[in-house]
Amino acid sequence: MEFENPVKCPSCRGRGSALTSSTLSCLRCRGIGAVEKNEGGGEAAADIIRERLGEITKRLGWTRKEAEKKTKEIEKRLKPIKPFIKEVKGFAQIFKTLLKKIW
Repeated sequence: MEFENPVKCPSCRGRGSALTSSTLSCLRCRGIGAVEKNEGGGEAAADIIRERLGEITKRLGWTRKEAEKKTKEIEKRLKPIKPFIKEVKGFAQIFKTLLKKIW
């Protein structure tokens, strides 16, 4: 993307990535590091907010999908040992009861 009047992005200071993370691209310049200089006094605040909300929503959606995928993977791995876990819990309860009677 080329700009006629490029200026360093004020949000990321030209880095192209969010100041808090090196892996997430800047929301304002979309990772380019520069924005178009507007002669009319800058972008409308509503446009900036709309773009940022859209990007944040997209990132949260990705995070949610990743979490759901990991949860399914963990559940799949735990499935064969669930009966064993119930048995261990039962033994732990018996052991706890015995200790209370002894002490």
